[in-house]
Amino acid sequence: MKVLLISVILVLLSACGDNKKTGKEEAAATDSTALAKEETRVAEPEEKSITGTWKPVEMNLRDMDEENKKETMANVRIEFTAEGKFFGYNKDKKQEGTYTWDEKENQLTVVNTARGDKPEKFRIAWEDDLLLMTNEEGTVKLKKQ
Repeated sequence: MKVLLISVILVLLSACGDNKKTGKEEAAATDSTALAKEETRVAEPEEKSITGTWKPVEMNLRDMDEENKKETMANVRIEFTAEGKFFGYNKDKKQEGTYTWDEKENQLTVVNTARGDKPEKFRIAWEDDLLLMTNEEGTVKLKKQ
């Protein structure tokens, strides 16, 4: 069922990193240089994270007509927790499972308990603040709620 696929497609995790200078490097800098470095660090873009609740805003999926796309975008939400769990909501239906994120490969693996223990894999990308999830069925763009 395409709605189940869409719920699973709406899964994501964040890439993490810390660009903060070490204490030794900062101590060697002058006050004005250290201040400039701090201002630059603060101005860097916010790191991307899939944690939170997402809504599909655009869908390009094989074998899904426009009516089903509109219905899915209006009714489906997916939530990713920091603990590696996900919850998919479609009107009064709820799905749940777990996910893992391979930051190096930009790959999200979802195990939906409603669909058995078969892992589903998605390529993850970002388009500004939109999360893009792609697999062999197509691509879904999600916006954080």
